[in-house]
Amino acid sequence: HFKKLAERVVSDYKRGEVAIVVKNTKESQSWVDYFQQTAAINTGIENYFLPYYVDHDTLKKGKVVFNKLFSSGTKAVILPAYDYEDEGYIISALRRLSVEKGNRTIEIYGMPLIYESEKIDYEYYHTLNVNVVISEDGGQDAYEILKFKTDYLEKYGEIPGNEAIKAFDLIRYLGRNLWKHGKTFQNYLWQEDEKYLLSRFNVVKTNADESKVSSDDDKFDYFENKQLNILQFKNNRWQIRD
Repeated sequence: HFKKLAERVVSDYKRGEVAIVVKNTKESQSWVDYFQQTAAINTGIENYFLPYYVDHDTLKKGKVVFNKLFSSGTKAVILPAYDYEDEGYIISALRRLSVEKGNRTIEIYGMPLIYESEKIDYEYYHTLNVNVVISEDGGQDAYEILKFKTDYLEKYGEIPGNEAIKAFDLIRYLGRNLWKHGKTFQNYLWQEDEKYLLSRFNVVKTNADESKVSSDDDKFDYFENKQLNILQFKNNRWQIRD
């Protein structure tokens, strides 16, 4: 997710135009380092992003938090937090950014947490031009999704959220491959290239960063879905960004 996001941002913005807003922790610093390294690999330019460290208490209590960020000419902000423990931090950051940006136009880039949270005010998506990197394909108005929601409502008496739709996609994906390939279906997932309601799967063999196994195709740590898109909130709905 970080790699996809970094590559997208450096293709759209110049050095110094993008800030990474994080807490001042070792984990957050490792995130910043990864983004900087990815940008350097893709552009040959060091320190492409502006690190901007803000703790949660400051976001909740501070009257002005992002003055230096906006005065530096920042045009986009990356919020790399992805754990639901950071949901409150993300919401506070979006609220302060929305207030302090004034008449400026900025873009926000973040993780699936921003898309999946039920606590984020939709107005933030609009005023901050929010983008998220996610494995979903979007298309909320597609006929198949509307039919699924209608059938779900008739059967269970409530409108399904995206989690229910993604769960349906996953069960269909696993079921189809179990049916075609049996108990060793995981060895054939790389052949799968079919779009589901909200999901597309591009499962490949992957080694962990700290892996000790060789690069031999027969030796790997786990399977991972590498399918990722950038979704942008535009015209009051999420859309896949070109």
